[in-house]
Amino acid sequence: MRKYFFAQKRIVLLPPLLYNLKINFIKKKILGGTALLAIAAVAAWNMNLNSQGNDLSDVSLANVEALAQESGGNSCSASANCYYGSQIEGSVSCTGTSTCTSGHEYVKCDGNTSKCA
Repeated sequence: MRKYFFAQKRIVLLPPLLYNLKINFIKKKILGGTALLAIAAVAAWNMNLNSQGNDLSDVSLANVEALAQESGGNSCSASANCYYGSQIEGSVSCTGTSTCTSGHEYVKCDGNTSKCA
């Protein structure tokens, strides 16, 4: 069976093998283009999902902090700067369970005092 191909206003007879090769080539191009378009669409959708941040509001952050303090029991911390002359040379800090205080170059947590060296 021969297929007809119209080129430049005249009918050209194409051999069946050449016609089938041309049709298969066109099918592969269409299928490849469709696959490429699908991959690009999935990549764009994934980028859109990843760009949506999980920003927490101030109220949510306050709730998280309150829950963290409740679950950890009663705890406190204190810190103080260490001076050399008028410049800050370091700091000292402590964490306790009941009482924490700080003063000039010292901190005191649960009765234990730490001073600047």
